[in-house]
Amino acid sequence: MATLDEIQKSLEENRQRIYKKDYTFFNVEYISTLAKASIREGCNCRECCANTEKLALLASGYPELINSGEEGKRSLEDSMDGITKHLASQHGYARTGWYRALYSLIGMGIGLALALIVIFAAGDQIGNSKVVFLTVLFVAVFAGYIVGGRKDASYKRNHKNL
Repeated sequence: MATLDEIQKSLEENRQRIYKKDYTFFNVEYISTLAKASIREGCNCRECCANTEKLALLASGYPELINSGEEGKRSLEDSMDGITKHLASQHGYARTGWYRALYSLIGMGIGLALALIVIFAAGDQIGNSKVVFLTVLFVAVFAGYIVGGRKDASYKRNHKNL
C-alpha cells in the first residue's frame, strides 16, 4: 500500500509539468487529502485500500491526464469523485464547508417562506414590507450559516472532513 509521503512527494515532483491554472482548477492538492482519509480508514475497507493505490497512480500520472485533453481530465475528475463519494457514503466524510452551504440554502428557503407569510399575514400593518422581508430572510440565512458552521466544526474535530 502506498504511503502518504510517497503520494505527496509524487504530487510535488509532477507539479511543474502542468499549467498553474490547471493545477488550481483541478485542485490537485485534493488528491493528498483523499489519500489521508483513505489511509486513515486503512485496509479495514477493501475499497479504501484499492483507492489508496489508485490515488498513488493518479499522483504520479496526473500531468499526463490533465495535458492529454478532455478525456484524461474527465477520467481524473471521475476517479476523484468516486473516491469522495465512497468516503462520504461508507465512512461519513464530508467536504469542508458542505454543511455551512447546505444549511444556508435551507435557511434561505425557510426565510423566504417565513418572510412571505409574515408580509401577507400582516398586510398593511407593517410600515416597510421590504425591510421586514430582508430582515427575516437575513436572520434565517445567518442562522443556517451558524448551524452549518457548527456541524462542519464537529466534522473537523472528528477528522471527517475532506
